[in-house]
Amino acid sequence: MSKGKILNLFIILGFFAAFLVYFYYNLEDFEILTSIKPEYILLNALLQTSLIVANAFFLIVILKSFNLSIKTKDGIYISVLTTIGNYFTPFKGGMGIRAVYLKKKYKLSYTKFLSSLAGNYILIFFINSIVALCGTAILLSQGKHIATSLILIFLGLFLSLLIIIVFPVPTGLLKKIQVPLVDKFISRVILVIDGWNIISRDWKTLSRLMFLTFITIPLTLLLYIIEFKSLGIEISFLNVLLFSSISSIAFLISITPGSLGIKEAILILFQTTLLLDTSEILAVSIIDRVVTFFVMIMLWVVIKLYKSNILNSRNTKKTNDKKN
Repeated sequence: MSKGKILNLFIILGFFAAFLVYFYYNLEDFEILTSIKPEYILLNALLQTSLIVANAFFLIVILKSFNLSIKTKDGIYISVLTTIGNYFTPFKGGMGIRAVYLKKKYKLSYTKFLSSLAGNYILIFFINSIVALCGTAILLSQGKHIATSLILIFLGLFLSLLIIIVFPVPTGLLKKIQVPLVDKFISRVILVIDGWNIISRDWKTLSRLMFLTFITIPLTLLLYIIEFKSLGIEISFLNVLLFSSISSIAFLISITPGSLGIKEAILILFQTTLLLDTSEILAVSIIDRVVTFFVMIMLWVVIKLYKSNILNSRNTKKTNDKKN
């Protein structure tokens, strides 16, 4: 077993052990999970499904920049595969599954796909960092406490992405850097910059991705609002916005399946800013992960049945053609 897998296993086991200990000594704080109304679960599931579908459209738009067209149902299928892969494998394994699928079916090279994906994330995280900074600015103007480290994280993310967007770095210069300890880091930076260059040259693609990003942000916020509402937890809209923005940071540190433990640890780290306690953060996380799991299973079954029916109809048609 590789060192990465061992580390991943230890993190997951450590999180579960810490959660079980906390759960045992604070059992009464989790009783709110037993009183959730079914309509909240249904709304949660619908929003989770909407976000998976939105991710499918992100993929469809990105592939068009390579003159590749895929049907919506195939985009949703790939999006579900990616979500399942990210949920059950570490280091965003779902992205690898998606890349392999697109390579096999659409002959899209891994480098092109990963590069365009990285460029898309520049846009997503840039917009999210702006939203997060606006939220923190409003809270600060209201005299609320915001952790300095959190402001620095969002500001650092915003400025670093702004530099890439406004001042394109010639990747040729970076490729000339031959330093053993930073080779991998430089190659990833080159991948991100190349991806952004691909997207930024196509205004039509860029505008569509921006439109989709501005759709997914309110959907995500509504999802978290419903999760808090279902638990009877009082939280302001701006704190939900911060909760969502902090959760997105975990995406960048996905060393465990579904950022399990990482996302929760980051949120707990800033619980004072969010005006939430540990049990509330963990309760919301449980709802989010459980509903996501069942939504994935449901969509997977629906897609498999659909593909099975398509295959059966084709076989039936071939059989009938042979008879005729």
